[in-house]
Amino acid sequence: MKSDSLPVKWVEDGLLFEDALKADVVVFATGFDNNLKNQVSELFGKETGEKMGDWWGFDREGEIRAAYRPGGQKGMWYAGGDQSQCRYYSRFLGLSIKADIMGLPLEIFEKAV
Repeated sequence: MKSDSLPVKWVEDGLLFEDALKADVVVFATGFDNNLKNQVSELFGKETGEKMGDWWGFDREGEIRAAYRPGGQKGMWYAGGDQSQCRYYSRFLGLSIKADIMGLPLEIFEKAV
């Protein structure tokens, strides 16, 4: 992992930074805010971000918070994770959106035992 200098150009055996670094694989980790609430607040305003609430991590029931289920803002859902999570859970998200449009929104269990 290297974060102390800027990349300058690709070279045959890696990536040339302001100082040298040889590498077999280069992965760009450009940053990711692990709480989509922050992006929602930036794009749609703080009030909408607060309605949507936090994303990811675990809630009181041990479920992933807010992912692939209705958020606090009508018509807005969070989706995210790696490709396998998105591919699998997007079908359930699609069904949830369809049910909501049909006026039959799915009830979300939110009571801790």
